[in-house]
Amino acid sequence: MPDAKPDARPDAMPDAAVDLVRFRKTGDGVTASPLGSPMGNQREGLQCPADELPIGAAFDVTDNVVAAHGQRVVTSLHVRCGKVELVDGAPRTTPTARISTLANACATYAPVTTSAEALCPAGTVLLGLTGNHGTGSMFNNVSLQCAALVGGVVTGTLTAVAVTGTGGDTNLPDVTQCVPPRALGALKSYVDCGADAVLASCFAITSTRL
Repeated sequence: MPDAKPDARPDAMPDAAVDLVRFRKTGDGVTASPLGSPMGNQREGLQCPADELPIGAAFDVTDNVVAAHGQRVVTSLHVRCGKVELVDGAPRTTPTARISTLANACATYAPVTTSAEALCPAGTVLLGLTGNHGTGSMFNNVSLQCAALVGGVVTGTLTAVAVTGTGGDTNLPDVTQCVPPRALGALKSYVDCGADAVLASCFAITSTRL
């Protein structure tokens, strides 16, 4: 008998190439005005890896009102890094590591509770933070200010994302925020027993096709 012929199968179609564009900061940073007041000890800025951007944050907050500041206050900062991308033209944000600046362990500020983590939506980048200024310094009631990316450019179209669990005072609204087309590329802070101030470090945003 003749050898059996193998099944005729069409050649497999090659996988279509994915068009992947990633956004990152570039150039020198410009420091925005502070949320809170720069007092106490300046800490090293929270910076994500070179091909990532800050995309969200959480905060440690005192459970009780701190009398010297007239409200519950933020003590420590936790910034979530991430990859901000376009995949075949569709926005995608992928969270990666979290980096932190911790306050000194001061008994008069204890206990503290870590808030929920808030993230900017896909298609946006972090532009700044709003909050409520305490007496003298410090802050609470934090929201992310996320700016839409349109054609790879940071715009002034903002989405506010509240950071749940950071207090609710509204008597002295305050902000640290970049001016488009720059976006927040790092977060500087002054921290002792609590976070006296945070300052957005603002960078130009560029893109790389991978």
